[in-house]
Amino acid sequence: MTFEPGIIAIAIAVLLFYMRLAQIRGRKRKEKRQEELARLRSKRKGRANPPEGQVQINYEVGNFYLLGLGVVLMLVGMAAKTTNILPPSLTPYWWVVVTAGVVALILCVK
Repeated sequence: MTFEPGIIAIAIAVLLFYMRLAQIRGRKRKEKRQEELARLRSKRKGRANPPEGQVQINYEVGNFYLLGLGVVLMLVGMAAKTTNILPPSLTPYWWVVVTAGVVALILCVK
């Protein structure tokens, strides 16, 4: 199996997307932990136990238009790869559209 440069570029973009999600998750966990510590320090009566359980991290979409654009770009890029909707001279560059869609997703998640 040979790897095309386009597939490698898409894999790198998707890896950056997941790294962005991990960064957001870590930052939100840190903020939640600091809020909890501040709340515990503000209590002067007795010793309070920290709440137990898993903290659920919710991701926010900053711009739904950018999210829609990213999804549409990825679908158009995959359609360009599998069908003949692009001229033959542009068909080898299908991956640029898919990568642009992934970058749009990176920019819209916060």
